[in-house]
Amino acid sequence: MKNTAYSLIEVLIAGAILAIGIAAAALLTNSITLQQEANTDLTRGLNVQERVAKLYHLGLATNAITNVLPETFVTNTNALALDKFVLGFSAPATNNGIESVTNTLIFSVGSQRDGTVVYRTNTATLYRETLR
Repeated sequence: MKNTAYSLIEVLIAGAILAIGIAAAALLTNSITLQQEANTDLTRGLNVQERVAKLYHLGLATNAITNVLPETFVTNTNALALDKFVLGFSAPATNNGIESVTNTLIFSVGSQRDGTVVYRTNTATLYRETLR
């Protein structure tokens, strides 16, 4: 008589392999979700900086730009939260009829697994013809 049933050890090994696969899929899903949230925050921050550059090129004063945009801007990094930005400009410099300022934007790009928020600082130099 032939015994064709699985032994207890074979079933336990198959169950362990299946549990490892499910755990790996869950960790991968969590990592993908965290990366997607970070990419969304990064895109939002860079979009804000692009709109700041466009408003500067249109001739708005640097102190008026934060009043036009719908985002919430704060003046220091201590008050920075997930939905807020720190926006700063250097003093304008003029050379041969071209005005330039350095624009610095600090914004959150998601959180780490332990819950701490990660911030990014992005700097761009903006140029425009001198307004008369």
